[in-house]
Amino acid sequence: KATGWSVITKTEHEAYKLVVDMTSKKIIDEKEKEYKELSANVEEAMRLAREEEERELLLEKERVAAVLRAHEELHPPETATCPICLEDFKVLSYDPTFVRFFSCCGNLACECGSGKCGSKCPLCRANLPDSDAQHLIQTRKQAEKGNRNAQRNLAGFYLNGQMGVRVNMQEYIKWLKRAAEQKDAIAMHSLSQDYFHGTGLDKSEERAYALLEESSDLGNPHSQKELARKYYQSGDNTKAVHYATLAVAGHETGLAELVLGTSFWSGPGVPKSLYRAKHYLELAVRQGEDGFRGYYPLGSVLLELYAKDEAHDDILPKALFWLRKSTGFADAFIDGGDTPARKCIKMIEDILMKRCHYCCKEANQKVALKNCAKCKSAWYCSKECQVSHWKAGHKSDCIKHDAPVEAVISRLM
Repeated sequence: KATGWSVITKTEHEAYKLVVDMTSKKIIDEKEKEYKELSANVEEAMRLAREEEERELLLEKERVAAVLRAHEELHPPETATCPICLEDFKVLSYDPTFVRFFSCCGNLACECGSGKCGSKCPLCRANLPDSDAQHLIQTRKQAEKGNRNAQRNLAGFYLNGQMGVRVNMQEYIKWLKRAAEQKDAIAMHSLSQDYFHGTGLDKSEERAYALLEESSDLGNPHSQKELARKYYQSGDNTKAVHYATLAVAGHETGLAELVLGTSFWSGPGVPKSLYRAKHYLELAVRQGEDGFRGYYPLGSVLLELYAKDEAHDDILPKALFWLRKSTGFADAFIDGGDTPARKCIKMIEDILMKRCHYCCKEANQKVALKNCAKCKSAWYCSKECQVSHWKAGHKSDCIKHDAPVEAVISRLM
């Protein structure tokens, strides 16, 4: 066929078509090979990141155990022998299903079966109280004998108006002080809070912190958390981390986890560890108490992991989610809050909106990138790239940008 430039025979045309097909196939094969190699590298990097995070968390578990062990060697926890099963147990417990107080005889027992004792005390065989009035009479009798558990319980009755008594702050303070004088850690902590707030007595921070120190030495995680707060806010990170670690070892959540998370992120007090910071901050934001103060640090930690390619998934949507949630909370736990978060979000969005999140094609006058309407953390040059990225993993990483925190916490953790 004459083209004006040359004459191509049928055979030459077929040969030409064959070369084009072979060249196209080679290009496709090379691209697929390149993609497979890239995917393999990404998967290997993700595997290494997962292993590194697991190793860091294992080391942190060992660190917490070592701190608790050293504390208990210096301040041995009070133990008692259960009169039913003869097993030793820690007296200081906030779980009422683990330690039970019998007001009839003033004894303690562990969870070995004391809750299944019927109508009689398994220790003294007296009838268990079947009314508030009987429970009050027995508790008062043991309190007057000097039983500190009974004294603390009786103080609680007067504070809350329980067991048929009216609220009486004088009686509350009287019995609480008697229990605290006998080194009852729970009573000492409660009394410290009363000194802080002036509940039933004159305010005294000095006396409050002295009680917290004593209660903490006895192993009270609530007191350890309050001391962590005090030292963190005063800038003594070493002591703040110490008491926060003890509180976490005692299963105290919230602020203790927040102190450790921000400390591992920005220090000082402990060596920097983004994985440990992420671990504690993800726990902290789940708590109602001070949980919002962890939004900005958590978003920053996730962003830093993303920037250093140390994440084992696409955590950018998560990072932006927490940074966006932190806006509006100018009262940040550490330096940060509303203004830094907004600046950080704008900087990230300005960078992301210039390149397709999937094929990396740059935006220009001919190519206008479109934002993921759900997470607003990814931009695409085409619908095909968005669909491909969704199938490649964005489906599991995408988080609705304006979702309530409660609705996404269980998914993020």
